[in-house]
Amino acid sequence: MRLKHLLLSALLLHLCVLSSTLYAEVDLPKVGRSDIVILYDNDVHCAIDGYAKMAYLRTLFRQQTDNVLVVSNGDFVTGSPLGAYSKGDYIIRVMNVVGYDYVTLGNHEFDYCVPRIFHIDSMLHAEILCCNFMSEAKRAPVFQRYKLLTLGGRTIALVGVTTPETPSATSPIYFKDILGRQEYSFASRSFFSTVQNAVSEVRSKGAGHVILLSHVGDKGTVPTSLELIRKTYGVDVVLDGHAHNVIEGRTVKNRVGKGVLLTSTGYSFANIGCLVIDSNGTCTSHLIPMEKIEGIDSAVADTIAAIKLNYGGIGQQQLGYSNANLPLADSTDEYLPRLGESALGTFCAEAFMAVTQADMAILNGGSYRDSITSGQLIYDDIFKLFPFGNNVVVVEVTGQDIIDLLEVASATIPKPSGRFAQVAGLRYTINAAIRPSIRYDRDNIFVKVLGRRRVSDVEVLNQSTGNFEPIEPQQTYRLATTDYVFSLMGCGYRFRNAKVIEQLNVTDAGLVIGFIENYRHGVIPEKFEKMDGRISIVK
Repeated sequence: MRLKHLLLSALLLHLCVLSSTLYAEVDLPKVGRSDIVILYDNDVHCAIDGYAKMAYLRTLFRQQTDNVLVVSNGDFVTGSPLGAYSKGDYIIRVMNVVGYDYVTLGNHEFDYCVPRIFHIDSMLHAEILCCNFMSEAKRAPVFQRYKLLTLGGRTIALVGVTTPETPSATSPIYFKDILGRQEYSFASRSFFSTVQNAVSEVRSKGAGHVILLSHVGDKGTVPTSLELIRKTYGVDVVLDGHAHNVIEGRTVKNRVGKGVLLTSTGYSFANIGCLVIDSNGTCTSHLIPMEKIEGIDSAVADTIAAIKLNYGGIGQQQLGYSNANLPLADSTDEYLPRLGESALGTFCAEAFMAVTQADMAILNGGSYRDSITSGQLIYDDIFKLFPFGNNVVVVEVTGQDIIDLLEVASATIPKPSGRFAQVAGLRYTINAAIRPSIRYDRDNIFVKVLGRRRVSDVEVLNQSTGNFEPIEPQQTYRLATTDYVFSLMGCGYRFRNAKVIEQLNVTDAGLVIGFIENYRHGVIPEKFEKMDGRISIVK
């Protein structure tokens, strides 16, 4: 079954609420007529209802000052079935009605491949700014690097920046031509100087304030926005995304010791950000919690309602019942499938192995995006779990390929990584005390292990006897995974000695739905809450 045939429309019961604009008091920062207000989001990931509140805030601030901008710091077109179904078109329609002025690109804007970026650009009324998304042939940025604006009698500059990790966070293949030659890059080797050149240029053109629209992230990325600040100068404010952290306002010293304001809203419209530059040039950031904004913009709300009607009705249909609670995140909001063995990861990997009848299954931890909670299940619960629509594939691989992939997937432990492998039909040990010693190529794809390996005791389940046996490096095995892991090298690994056995015409979400319906008779038993120690981490 294809994802688009399973996706559904959401939530007709909200239509009466969305048909009119509500006005309620919101605790907003007070601004003067000459002050500049920049409303910002990051990592919305298709949380579509928040756009009606963003537009409402824009209206409220425009009652105080004419100098209001609305910007996004990336990752807006993917993250839900609604986004995947339309490949971002629905989201762009809503953003156009809101009236976004400028956006930068997140790594997930590239999930639908580079040509889709140009389609998004043609649809989007806002201007895309990105100083480090480069055409290799032209040796130049693909989009405008910055925008100089005069507001309230002052000149400010917006500079767009996208994480140089984007190729490995999506797929390096997306950025090459059909002959395998690099077609696009993100200035990974000259990242800091590329940003600095743009900042210095706008300063030389009279910018009194420089604001980065940044999708870089303050932790868990290479480099971080903290490093970017510390290795550059001339930036006043970094509106950040990518790490999904809530940062109301943090001062970080730049290369010459001057404080730079760093702020981020979280993700999925947890907050709407508000940067105020007052008449004295002072910059302050405020986060406005979404639940405290009771007002909505009726035009945006009507657009959202129409999209939901168009989207269909399958997703609200009953799928079954879960007796198990399979959480995505722990109490600190860290995603469990990126940290180690998880009940959610195990359940889905077991589904892959059972449906495909493969010897083993591997899913990357970054593909999991929602929990399965105990109680009634609807189709949308699984679409939200796997919102990217990756296709299922069964491939024949060597034991050595599996050993090497697990080494790459485990390289960051105990730090989380979307590359971490959730498995079925396998068990193995990670010694986190051993320093990773992997050589990568320029695309951040595995080349070889230089020193001691972190991963040991890799064993494969003998499905005839029910016993685990040591993996044989030269033996071939049937692996069930996704095209993202296999074809697109989404775990940072290129399979050297593999061939496709079966390219299933089903997505990851569709397979798990079929597993629940046909293999579990509509019920997820409580036993899936318990993990069996298939991944041991020695700390």
